[in-house]
Amino acid sequence: MITYFKKNRLKLAALIVALDVVLGQVIRLGSNLILTRLLAPDMFGVMMIAFIFLAGISMLSDLGLKDKFIQSKNSYNEGFINTCWSMQVVRGGIISLITIVLAIILYYLNVMGFVKEDTAYSAPELPVILALISLTSLLNGFNSIAMYDHSRNLRLIVLAKIHLISQLVSTGMMLIVALYYREIWVLLIAPLLDAGIKLFLSYYYSGNMKAKFEFEKKSLKEIVSFSKWIFIGSSLGYLALNADRILLGIFLTAEELGVFSIAFMLAMAGKELFSKIVKSVAYPKLSQIARDKPSELKCVMYSLRMKIDILTYSTAGFLAGFGSIIILVLYDERYTDAGWMLEIMSLALVFVGLNVSQQALLAMSKAFSFALIHVLGTIYVIVGIPLAFHFYGIQGVILFIATKSIATMPILFYLQHKYGLLNLKREIIAFPVLIAFYYIGLYGKNLISDIWL
Repeated sequence: MITYFKKNRLKLAALIVALDVVLGQVIRLGSNLILTRLLAPDMFGVMMIAFIFLAGISMLSDLGLKDKFIQSKNSYNEGFINTCWSMQVVRGGIISLITIVLAIILYYLNVMGFVKEDTAYSAPELPVILALISLTSLLNGFNSIAMYDHSRNLRLIVLAKIHLISQLVSTGMMLIVALYYREIWVLLIAPLLDAGIKLFLSYYYSGNMKAKFEFEKKSLKEIVSFSKWIFIGSSLGYLALNADRILLGIFLTAEELGVFSIAFMLAMAGKELFSKIVKSVAYPKLSQIARDKPSELKCVMYSLRMKIDILTYSTAGFLAGFGSIIILVLYDERYTDAGWMLEIMSLALVFVGLNVSQQALLAMSKAFSFALIHVLGTIYVIVGIPLAFHFYGIQGVILFIATKSIATMPILFYLQHKYGLLNLKREIIAFPVLIAFYYIGLYGKNLISDIWL
């Protein structure tokens, strides 16, 4: 009976995360469809660059506080709670300050003519947008520590409420303003209002868990010993995950980057869904197994991995065959090129299952592996993107972006083997699903093309 309850609790948690992400993406897609008809494509390109830099600074200062809170046996000690929250507050302030400094530097680089014209970085609004968007990090830093506790105990319905309420209100307000004020500044309303609402709701749903500003020496030492590898891994991971779009901002105009952002958003919508399930559900489960029944970790990891692989392979295959039709139906002729971009970018979903293996290593407190896995990926991206663009143009770059996770697989497989977590047969067992759904999507595209186009 206990086992049955635990299994169903895990399924319920996965369902809540899935519904949260799906509803969030529906809101995001709906607002995007409206905004693309009200605003010019170049505005989305500029905003994409702004969010990349903010996300980058966030990752470059990632301390793994949430992961440590979930994994630690001392999570309910008052000193540990206070130290965790205090580090979160300081981190939020530092991110905001660094982003403002970066905005000032970018402004003067543009004034002095060091930035190439007709690129996303030359947009005069970008420095101001960067400075304003930095306030979201400052607000996020003050969120209640109870947010970590909800994740640790799989009280994901609370997190889903906070996420959906803040997103619905902030997006709705942005769309109302956009109907009357069709400038790039309207795109700032949603992230700033979203951060403020989340801050309020994080305390509204915090229960009895409170924190004060304090750095307890013992807790600080425990967190830092774990966080140093997360910090290194996130720093390298940011470059591996975002260097592609940073470099695209150099090669492409703001309008071209705006078109790519549509394809990227749709492809990453699926990836975000499955990645969030892995992070929000799989990691707490794997951490529990690693603490209580480490001998079962490999079996549980591949059980979770199989479910994720079937979902991601089927989605990737279908989008690879059918993606251009989705763009034709949803967007006007200005975004036609996003169709073939989406079909290529969908291949990124194939590699989402690898995150389960990474989370298993993290659950074993092998946080250094997080850094090691990203080393090769970072080098691969920084060297490969310019070469791909030089020899194959934008098509080559997008294919490179979609398949860049290949670079991390050798290191990941080595670490899995070293810690007894590797089964090569189970790594490739779901591959036929990808092929089957690709042909299903391709057949659907050809059928619709013959009838409609």
